[in-house]
Amino acid sequence: MRPLPSRRRKSHGLSLGVFALCLAAARCLQSRCAFPASGEKGGVSSLPAEKELRRTSGQGVSLYIPQAAINATVEEDILLSVAYSCHGIPTIEWKYTSNWGVQKIVEWKPGTQANISQSHKDRVCTFDNGSIQLFSVGVRDSGYYVITVTERLGSSQFGTIVLHVSESTTEEIELQDVEC
Repeated sequence: MRPLPSRRRKSHGLSLGVFALCLAAARCLQSRCAFPASGEKGGVSSLPAEKELRRTSGQGVSLYIPQAAINATVEEDILLSVAYSCHGIPTIEWKYTSNWGVQKIVEWKPGTQANISQSHKDRVCTFDNGSIQLFSVGVRDSGYYVITVTERLGSSQFGTIVLHVSESTTEEIELQDVEC
């Protein structure tokens, strides 16, 4: 008698997703995410009022990323939008990761001049809330953008935004077909 065929599904993607979610939750618990209450002094908060939560205890850095994936077309200006909350003035760092490796884009403390890498001079604008704007993106800009917000005491939090840049939109392709 032959054994019944296995009905196991390929769940590598699901397993990886669950692992990533657990890792993110553990990271958040480890860093003791804490948002200062509205109007509370002694900390910096760039979070929108509706996203602020009451601080429960301890110190820490919290990071909010409203859009974790961005689709853009060539030569578009895009905003990598974030907001953070922490005690004191943090150091903010953005890195770009692609198939070609990791590259530091910019590092700064809010209210001070940013240290922008040579590869992104004249292509990036920083904001005190931690966000950056990339000007005239190209396909080469597709990849993972990692922000790290670090407090003076060493507590930090990181987040990732995925950027996909394509040559042109479907509508532009359709218009080109009509014109030919």
